[in-house]
Amino acid sequence: MSIFRKLIVKTWLQSFLGALFTLLLLITIGNLLGGLLRNNVTPYEVLINHFVQLFDYLQKLFPISGLIASLFALNHLINRNELTALFSLGLSRIKFIETIFFLSLIMAIIQLGLTGFIQPMVINKGRDLLQGSSRKFRNLDKQGIRASTLNTGKTWFRNSKYFFSFETYDPVRQTLNSPTFYFTTSQFLTERIIRAKKAVYGGDNIWNLENIMMIDHINKKDFSENRYLKRFKIRLEETPESFKQIEADIKILNLKSLYYYVKKLKFAKINTAEYEMILYQKISSTLLTILFSLLSSIAIFKPNRRANSFGKNVFFVLIFTIIYWLVDSYAVQLGSNNILDPALVSFALPMMFSIYLIAYYYFNRKISS
Repeated sequence: MSIFRKLIVKTWLQSFLGALFTLLLLITIGNLLGGLLRNNVTPYEVLINHFVQLFDYLQKLFPISGLIASLFALNHLINRNELTALFSLGLSRIKFIETIFFLSLIMAIIQLGLTGFIQPMVINKGRDLLQGSSRKFRNLDKQGIRASTLNTGKTWFRNSKYFFSFETYDPVRQTLNSPTFYFTTSQFLTERIIRAKKAVYGGDNIWNLENIMMIDHINKKDFSENRYLKRFKIRLEETPESFKQIEADIKILNLKSLYYYVKKLKFAKINTAEYEMILYQKISSTLLTILFSLLSSIAIFKPNRRANSFGKNVFFVLIFTIIYWLVDSYAVQLGSNNILDPALVSFALPMMFSIYLIAYYYFNRKISS
């Protein structure tokens, strides 16, 4: 690495880590003071819960820290005339931007690892450490489809060839209790209904039914045929893992498991807007970390730019942060309530900033070298 980039890397990383630490410190002080004023929790519980919550804040703080890092690093280099010296020694503006991009990319990868994989483990561990956590801390509530989806008290699955309901699923015995299966024709006419006391998984997608009532030829003009059997085997596309996912708590699912969870729910024709927002927000926030870092560094293309005062920079960051958090919170509500498409809402800001940056770099390409 050249001496030019070493100086930029050092200055940017110092600014990024300083900004992240300062923001986390402010949030920590506010959270701990607010938690200690509650009379139903102990200081130990407040401390553990705050540590769990920190990962939620990181998703919003990393993009802002990237913005601050580029802004203050650039102004620091200008104030000490180091940037002018770097340019006179052969550093191009495009190389400066490339360095900022790779630095922010590394931070974005770290952010994705923390929020997408470490956070679920921390939440799960936090619940183990805090007894009755869901009654004391709202952020530790379990989230996901855990209750029945209809007033009948049953959970329903749908497939292209059949659909079925069941009262409960026993993950230890891999057993569906009181299942009812409805098999349909290619014209979506019901041709067979099977009611059973339970269905036990036998491996290789085979389920062993016990105490069965089978109704055949329902779609025919003649009378249907009823049969009562002690044992019967059927093949389903679903395995025990399918029911573990449908009953999962999404807060303890890592990024990969969350993706398959949402995919499974969509296949079952269940509204997934809220869960899609959780998934997409983890990804879009990492993109914003990169984009915000590049956004505040574009001033380098202004040849006669002077560094802004510290007060102006702080004021800009404060206003920008408030607007960003307000817009982001409103977008999450729109997506979670399925008012707008979750993917569109989640990636609207990254797309807007990407278009702006591409256009800005294009029109300033002559002075980028």
